[in-house]
Amino acid sequence: TRDPNWARDGKLVVYDPGRQAFIVLDPTLGSPTYVPALSGQFGDISPDGSTLVFPELYTPLTTTTTISTETLYASAFSFFSRLQAVNLADNRTTNLSGDAVVEDTAPLYAPDGQWLIFTRRGLTPDTWTPGRQLWRMRPDGREATAITNDPIAYHSAVEWSPDGTRLVYMRTDSSDPSRAPEIWISNADGSDAHAVVSGGFGPEWLP
Repeated sequence: TRDPNWARDGKLVVYDPGRQAFIVLDPTLGSPTYVPALSGQFGDISPDGSTLVFPELYTPLTTTTTISTETLYASAFSFFSRLQAVNLADNRTTNLSGDAVVEDTAPLYAPDGQWLIFTRRGLTPDTWTPGRQLWRMRPDGREATAITNDPIAYHSAVEWSPDGTRLVYMRTDSSDPSRAPEIWISNADGSDAHAVVSGGFGPEWLP
């Protein structure tokens, strides 16, 4: 297994490449819960411990959306990713990204569980950009809105402030690989975004 992550309610989530599934270990239950996942990329568990959300892989063979080869030119492996939410009580699955042909990754719940922040890059010829943008939506997929709008900038490593009012993240210039990443801070809706340091990695908030 790999990539252990603690949920806020005490659950432990690890990925088992052999099973191609997340293993959810709940101290209140006598046996683990297995959540199938091809991508193996952990996302987050809701603050109440009820839902696991993560990016899952889709290909033309695993989706009802009609996709041409040209649509996927941004992906060297001809696949895309959508955010998947799994109810850990019954393994009921919800596709949060809808029918969009996108590269959705890194979902993270707000401390109060009312919002998800994630990164998105469109993969159709009219939506593709070099960088991933930050998006925000409700945990059920409603009100999905881009909160950054810089096609060249690649946004990653986003973290909520403990009170849920602000975000800190890395911003990289995808047109210049030699340029050091910057650490930016913004309000939760993307307003008042500004750089605070150049050359930083993996920002975190103090408790």
